[in-house]
Amino acid sequence: MSKKEILIFVTLATLGVAVWKTVTVTTGEREAWDSLVYFAIGLPAMLVATAVAGYAAPRRSWLFGVAVVCLQPVALLADGEPGPLLVVGLLTFGFLAGLCAFSAYIGGTLRLQRGKRKETSQN
Repeated sequence: MSKKEILIFVTLATLGVAVWKTVTVTTGEREAWDSLVYFAIGLPAMLVATAVAGYAAPRRSWLFGVAVVCLQPVALLADGEPGPLLVVGLLTFGFLAGLCAFSAYIGGTLRLQRGKRKETSQN
């Protein structure tokens, strides 16, 4: 990974934790996804951020989707006991990472297609 990709990865991981913690603190919920705020504001923000990141660094852009979600389970576990639905929660984190990875992939694909169009128009 280049320095640019590492910086984007770390920034997105930080954003993911910030979304999780902000939603839990402001809504009083133990888990961010127990609040509609997570799905109405937090998840769309993460999807937009990963799409922009994918556009900025299209090589292996799907990793940015993993980055934005990877520390959210850590934040959940740091707040206390995981509860009986830990496996379901981990699967949900995996699903959310997949959505964000797809968003980053779309951003990266748009960037690559734009570059191909530029090359074609110059020839």
